[in-house]
Amino acid sequence: MTTLKPSQLLEALDAAVAEQGSDLTPRLIGDDGAYSLAALSQTSQSLATVLAAKGVKPGDRVGHLGKNSAALIVLLFACARLGALLMPLNWRLSVKEWTWMLDDAAPSVLVTMEGFHQNQDALTGAPCFDLLALLDEAATASIDPLLDTGAGDPDLLLVYTSGSTGRPKGAVHTQGAVWANARLSHAMHNYNPRGVQDRVLTILPMFHVGGLAIQTLSALLHGAQVRLMTAFEPNQMAALHESFRPTLTLHVPATLQAMLNLPQWANLDLSDLRAVSIGSTDVPIELISALQTRSIPVLQIYGATESGPISIFQNIDLALSRPGSIGTVPEGVEIRLQRPDGSTCDLDEAGEIAIRADNLARCYWPNLPLVNADGYWSSGDVASRDAEGVYWFRDRLKNVIISGGENIYPAEIERVLRSVPGVGDCCVVGVASPRWGQTPVAVIEGSPLPLDSIRARLNEELARFKHPSRIDFLPVLPRNAMGKIVRDDVVRVVAEGH
Repeated sequence: MTTLKPSQLLEALDAAVAEQGSDLTPRLIGDDGAYSLAALSQTSQSLATVLAAKGVKPGDRVGHLGKNSAALIVLLFACARLGALLMPLNWRLSVKEWTWMLDDAAPSVLVTMEGFHQNQDALTGAPCFDLLALLDEAATASIDPLLDTGAGDPDLLLVYTSGSTGRPKGAVHTQGAVWANARLSHAMHNYNPRGVQDRVLTILPMFHVGGLAIQTLSALLHGAQVRLMTAFEPNQMAALHESFRPTLTLHVPATLQAMLNLPQWANLDLSDLRAVSIGSTDVPIELISALQTRSIPVLQIYGATESGPISIFQNIDLALSRPGSIGTVPEGVEIRLQRPDGSTCDLDEAGEIAIRADNLARCYWPNLPLVNADGYWSSGDVASRDAEGVYWFRDRLKNVIISGGENIYPAEIERVLRSVPGVGDCCVVGVASPRWGQTPVAVIEGSPLPLDSIRARLNEELARFKHPSRIDFLPVLPRNAMGKIVRDDVVRVVAEGH
C-alpha cells in the first residue's frame, strides 16, 4: 500500500491527538465504550486494516445499521483512512426502505450493531459483520499505512435524505466537506472557551448529519468531550444532565418539547449548560423562551443534509438579542435569496435560499448534479434578510399556499396557533378551492379545543386571507423518523375529512 498525506480531516484528528498529549482522559464516551483521542485514532487505523482485509477498497461503501455508539465514530475515521464511504442507515426505517437504499448504493460490506443482526440476511448479498466483533479483530491487528485513495478529496459520507416525497436521495460528502462543516461548527459554538473543557451531550441519531456533524465530530476534533446517547429517551437524558453535566447539547423541537414535558424539568440542574443548539424545522418561539428564561441561550441553525448541515446560525449574542431568527451567514458560506426567475431578492423580501459553500455535498449518489452552473445549491426553503444581515426562516417552498394570488406561509400560521393556550404542535396545509385556488387548513395535535379562542388569536395576529378555512384535530400528527411532521400524510388526512 502507498502511504499518502492524510486529508485535512485526518490531519485535524492527528492535531487533536497531539494537543491531548499524554492525557488519556476519554473524550468519546458511548454506552459501548470510551476512547481517548489517541485510542480513537489508533483503533480507527487498526479497523481500517481489518476492513481492507475484508475487501473494502477506496470508493467502496460501508453500510452501517445500528444506534449511536462510540464504535460508529471509530468506523467513520476508519473509512476516512481507507478512502471509503460510510453509509449510515436510519435504524427507524422499515426493512423495505433499508433494502431500497442498499440496492441503490450497493455497499461492499454491511456492519451491524446489537438489535439489528437478524436483518442482515434479508437486506443485502454483501458480507455482513458485527461492528464490535470487527473491533475485537482490530485490537490484535497490525496497522498498515494509509491506502492509496487517489488524487483529490476522497468521498466519506453517503447520507440519504428523509424521502418525505418520492424516493430518498443520497448526498455524497467528501472528507474536505466534513472538515469544512466542523470548522463552521467551531465558529458557532467556540469549543473550550478560555481553556474551559466543554462537555457535549449527543442525543440525536448519528445516521443523520444533524446528530453526527452539527456538534459531535467538530467537538471531538476541537478537544471537547462527547457523551453519546444510544437513543433518545427523556428520562435518561435528564439523568445525564445530572451526571455528565453537559455544557452544550443539540435538540430538534420534538426532543426539546419532550425535555420540557418532564416532571423534573423545573428542578433539573442545568447550571453548567452554556447553550443549546436547535435546528431541523421552524422552531416555536415558546420552546426558545422556555430555556432563555432560565438564562440558557438557544442557538438556531439552518441547514440541510446536502449542506453539511451548517449554513446559517446564531451565536450566543444573536440568540439572546434576536430570538426566532436563524442567524447570520458565517465566513466561508455564501447565501443568495432568489426569486423564481433566479434574480436576487431585496431586503425583507422572501425568497428561496441558495447556498454555495465548502461543506456542500459533492453530488447526489451516484454522480448526479447537486449544484447549479454557478455553484449554488437551491434548497427549496424560503427566508428573508433584514437590514442588519439577520435571516428569518419563512417556510419550505413546496409548502407555500397561493390563495387568490397571495403567498401564504404555513409556518407563519403555525407560529400563531402554537401561541394559543392548549395548542401543542400543529400543521397547516393547502387544499384546493374553486374560488381561491387554494386555502389553508390547520390540523392541531391533541384533543379538540374551543375554536373561538383560536379564531380570536388569528384575528389579532394575521391578515384575514391567511386564516385557515378549517381547523381539524388529530390525536397524533404523522411524523417521520426524525420527528418531523410528514405534510403529505397530513394532506391525505385532510382530504379524507378526518
